[in-house]
Amino acid sequence: MRRTERDTVQATRAAVEYWASGVTSIYLQGALNRSRPVRISAA
Repeated sequence: MRRTERDTVQATRAAVEYWASGVTSIYLQGALNRSRPVRISAA
C-alpha cells in the first residue's frame, strides 16, 4: 500500500467524477512518484 498527501478536495461525487475524468497517466505517474509506502501493523 502507498500513500500521498491530499491533492484535491471535491464537494460532491459529481465533482469527483468530473475531476477524475481529466486525470492523465502523467498525473498518475507523478502521484506514484510522490507516494510513500505505508506500514500495516498486525492488530
